[in-house]
Amino acid sequence: MNAQKLRGTGMIYTMRIPLSNIWRAFPELDRFTDDQCKRFVRAACKRGWQRHFHRTGIGCLTFVFFLFCFWAMMNLLMWLDSSFRLNQNRIPFVLLTAALLMVAFGIPAAVAMVIRDRLLLRRIRFVLRARGSCPSCQYSLLGIVVSAGNIVICPECGIEVEADPSLKELTTDEQGRALFTPSDRIEDTRFWTTRRKRFAKRVAIGLGVFLFVVLPAGWGVYELFLWRQAKTAAAERPGVAGVLEFIESYQPAGTLSTDLNAWDGLYGAITTAAQIEATVPVPRTSGGMEAIAYFEYVVDPRALDRRGEPTAEDLEHNRVSLEYTLDLLEAYKQQGLYDALDQIAASSRAVRTPTSIAGHALVFTPISELTDVRNFARISAARMHLAREADDLTEFIAALESGVALARMCDHQPTLIEGLAAMAIEGLMLQEVRVSLAEHPSAEWLDALEAAIDRQRPALPRNYHIVGEHLQTLDAIAWIFSTSKSTRFGSVSAGLGGLAGGAGFSVGRLGTYAANRDAIDAYYAVYEREALLDPFERTGGATLGVGSGLMLVEMLLPALGNAVDAFDRREAVRRGLAVALGLERYYLDHGSYPETLSVLVPEHIASLPVDPWTGEPLRYRLIGEGAYVLYSVGPDATDDGGGPNIVSTWGGTRNPDIILSLPLAEE
Repeated sequence: MNAQKLRGTGMIYTMRIPLSNIWRAFPELDRFTDDQCKRFVRAACKRGWQRHFHRTGIGCLTFVFFLFCFWAMMNLLMWLDSSFRLNQNRIPFVLLTAALLMVAFGIPAAVAMVIRDRLLLRRIRFVLRARGSCPSCQYSLLGIVVSAGNIVICPECGIEVEADPSLKELTTDEQGRALFTPSDRIEDTRFWTTRRKRFAKRVAIGLGVFLFVVLPAGWGVYELFLWRQAKTAAAERPGVAGVLEFIESYQPAGTLSTDLNAWDGLYGAITTAAQIEATVPVPRTSGGMEAIAYFEYVVDPRALDRRGEPTAEDLEHNRVSLEYTLDLLEAYKQQGLYDALDQIAASSRAVRTPTSIAGHALVFTPISELTDVRNFARISAARMHLAREADDLTEFIAALESGVALARMCDHQPTLIEGLAAMAIEGLMLQEVRVSLAEHPSAEWLDALEAAIDRQRPALPRNYHIVGEHLQTLDAIAWIFSTSKSTRFGSVSAGLGGLAGGAGFSVGRLGTYAANRDAIDAYYAVYEREALLDPFERTGGATLGVGSGLMLVEMLLPALGNAVDAFDRREAVRRGLAVALGLERYYLDHGSYPETLSVLVPEHIASLPVDPWTGEPLRYRLIGEGAYVLYSVGPDATDDGGGPNIVSTWGGTRNPDIILSLPLAEE
């Protein structure tokens, strides 16, 4: 129950919330039946075009409000999904989606009903207050004799109207009869009443002040803010100079800008390879299939045979392709490609200048160049394999060093994708080294292997690529905010182009440059600190997101947790190689492998490296005469036994042991 006061009457009465029978909101209609009230309401609402106008307006507003609610609910759903990974559990995700859709439909419907009822209540209240005429037929009731019970009967249609003495609607004539005379209480029925004119005038003045004073002034202040923000972003943008300074600071000690650059050597090797390939004819099978250069064939001729049940034509194609690959390798050797790759290994400097296209963020190593680098790494691995079979130590070391030099080139580039490419190339080279160790090489081989790897391994901190990626992300953010047009209208700014994921439908808000910069710095700071440590030393503070709600932050931040995990595996492999070299030196001295790793120290290895995930020595056990398995327990820190058939599972819920030695038991 809610007490309401009729304007201008001084009367207080109880207003009841209308549900289905809206007339029950008015005590004046309590004495009438529902049928009579229905006729009264129907008569009160006969307003012609006004009624249709109201209905159309309500419908349009409801539709617009529904679109807004649907957009808001979908953005809320996407934010909840990105923040809490709801789609990993389908049932709660579906239930939440259904609930949000019900809200998106229900709120506009409820608002439309409230607006409709408010307009109807307003109309009925007006009719009740201006009741000098019959509400049904508009026949004037002024001067009609009031019968017992203060009832006025319309002479035209017979509807009964209750007179209210408290509103001074009754007067007495000379004969003492009560007459219905509410004229002194009837308000002006014209639309433009004095009160409405005064209200419209105030609205017009307020609107004018807002449009011509407040809005221009506010927009001017906003433009000034955008200008200052753009100036700050442009000044803080790392740009080409900042990234080059970062790369140069980690070049080998004593390296000069005039020294040979490995990247220049790469471009020369690309040209040389193309010229050589043009001189080697591509053979075909009897069925007309062209041979392909697949350098993995040389290292493992069974590579294609394991892809399924090969047909006779497949086997012929494999044979022809292997012959073509060997011909190419011989042509590379004779016509100078190996010399070009050796020149890369001899170049201590490895700097590729990022480019900044006008109006765009920095561009680092193109994917096409990374493809060439990885292809040259495969050539180096095949070259190592052929040199090992020929027992050519000089050629084997040259091929190893050129391959590891390719990894070093990528390592010195500051982005994660180049760091991961370097890790893959280094792993390919070390696999051939592990194969050579299985043949118990001489001390000369071991010394040459260790020296070549040490020469080409860059002295970079373990968080180098994360810091470099940090610079790249800051550059992208500063580039976006360095012009006002890119951010003037928030996430729907035309300058954002495809970055916003579509006008108005991207998750999160744009925010300010300072908010984006600080969120990025906070995100990277955790990983930059944690990446310097072994996994067992970390506090676990690194997360895959910051929950900032900022659109660009969520879009531009990489999943650094996966990258850190990959670099942890790389570190484990490097430590395993150091132990494997020590084991081979022990084998040369004693003719067998030791029972435990501890006996290697200090004669064959200065100290035992620890497992990155436990802080304890790497796991080791003999598995036969002249064979062993060396392994790390892996990211789950659980010892699964290090069986030779266990391989690493990337991205799975289970992380098996990481084998660091060649699984000799399979041979």
